[in-house]
Amino acid sequence: MSQRKKITKEQAKEMGKQAAAQNPELGRRLTLIPVVALGIGATVGSGIFSSLQEVALASGSALFLVLSFVIGGLLQIPSNLCYAELASAYPEDGAHYIYFREAGSRPLAFLCG
Repeated sequence: MSQRKKITKEQAKEMGKQAAAQNPELGRRLTLIPVVALGIGATVGSGIFSSLQEVALASGSALFLVLSFVIGGLLQIPSNLCYAELASAYPEDGAHYIYFREAGSRPLAFLCG
């Protein structure tokens, strides 16, 4: 079993520059509008299939139904921005496991990942 080597932020940036030099067409350019669209799309896309009936019954009107999903999508924006920061700070596979491990909670990391 091979051990993964930790890299620093500077090494990750250098690796990114080398990759960009090899293939200049694939630059990382994700601005605020696409991030917001991804967050709202993921929230509405996953929630609309699993909870649409319950939300429709509770809301009573189509306007409140749509508003509830829009508000839910807007509330996801800070969470998505936090995950974007964490992913850029720890460019490794593993998402939640890596974040909790680096925060110092190995048992919680084990439970998440």
